[in-house]
Amino acid sequence: MKFIAGVIFGILVVIFIIQNTEIVEINFLFWTFSIPRALMVFIVFIIGMLLGALLKSLDDKRKAVKAKTDASTKEEK
Repeated sequence: MKFIAGVIFGILVVIFIIQNTEIVEINFLFWTFSIPRALMVFIVFIIGMLLGALLKSLDDKRKAVKAKTDASTKEEK
């Protein structure tokens, strides 16, 4: 089942890439980039995934510290 879902997802990605080959211009601060639209969407997706993973790891670390603090507080009582 996962294989079939992966194949369908791959086909949809290829269709998306084929339909979005137009070059777009991106202005960021002092730089200007011209890249295909599909590549721009992919880059933004990867940046979003990395930021999400970073925020999740920071939250997990915060929860672990809080759990450790709560456990040590209960032992003292």
